[in-house]
Amino acid sequence: MMTYNERMAEAADNELIKHIEQQELSFAQTEIGTWVSQKKKNNIGDTPQKDEQWVVRLIIKDLGGNLIEDTEQTYTIGHNELPIAVTNALSEMHHGEEVLVLAPWYTAFGQQGKKGVPPYTNVQIEVITR
Repeated sequence: MMTYNERMAEAADNELIKHIEQQELSFAQTEIGTWVSQKKKNNIGDTPQKDEQWVVRLIIKDLGGNLIEDTEQTYTIGHNELPIAVTNALSEMHHGEEVLVLAPWYTAFGQQGKKGVPPYTNVQIEVITR
């Protein structure tokens, strides 16, 4: 199973690189394997701190641009309520910012997936802080 997941992770990374090459936005790769593009910047205010509650809108799409989910709710920072890819991006954001995260399955919804997202699915997640 470990070998299978390693091959799936490598395939995910290759798929995201090909997807990024077709985008007009510029992306920076993070240490966890996600790719992030700043859409709306705001350097005012603090970044999220553990146990704070932040209102976050997540627009999740497959790499083809098909909408999977569009939700806005309050999350408690540091309580594992969000995918790793979102938690990582959110840690650097300020209120009022927007980023687009291209997330391989292993930082998004993993081997199990979630409602609307099949297992081992790479996604794009627009993260908007309020």
